[in-house]
Amino acid sequence: MKKKVVLTVTLVLFSLLSFGMQSGEYMFKLLNEEAATETVTYKQVSTDVVNFESTTDLHFQMQQAVYKTKGQIKENLIVDYQVTMLYNNNETVIHCTLSDDILTYTINDVSKEIPIEGPLLLLDNNLAWTWQLVYNLYHENGYETINVFVPQLLLKDFTDILKLEFQKTTQTEEDTNVFFSYSGQSGMLKADKNDQVFQLLMGGTQMVKTK
Repeated sequence: MKKKVVLTVTLVLFSLLSFGMQSGEYMFKLLNEEAATETVTYKQVSTDVVNFESTTDLHFQMQQAVYKTKGQIKENLIVDYQVTMLYNNNETVIHCTLSDDILTYTINDVSKEIPIEGPLLLLDNNLAWTWQLVYNLYHENGYETINVFVPQLLLKDFTDILKLEFQKTTQTEEDTNVFFSYSGQSGMLKADKNDQVFQLLMGGTQMVKTK
């Protein structure tokens, strides 16, 4: 019985490590000025499903906002996602779910469906931790191109599906650099020996993992 318990614990830990997601803290810089800080935590609930929660504090120049997310990840894709945005004493909640080839979103108590083609990643503005999923979809799942939906842009009635295309990879003794193009911009992800993304460079934006 004891061996069975140890084996179960080992399998769960292996699944979490191979999933490539580790709780941590991040910082965003815009034009070399600190713009936001973020914390994220994960909890494995089954062999292929992980729950997440994150809090992002945006404080760039005159912009002040807080973003709170929660939901579930399966096979490096977010299948359930809720973001609560606190801005100018107003609260807005957006909820998205992925099921087969349908994206369902709810905002201001109005729900709609969008037909999609996979793989589709929910990649929100002003969030850092989701870039680990971008890396995983390339490194672990082997995708050359992924479709992207930005939930926060629903506030502007923008429902287009964007493309993120991986271009090349370079390797050093310490790091892996993944180059990509996304929404008309070029970017680079840097990951360590454990395949943990610790830096994003794209335009005037820089994200670093601080803990």
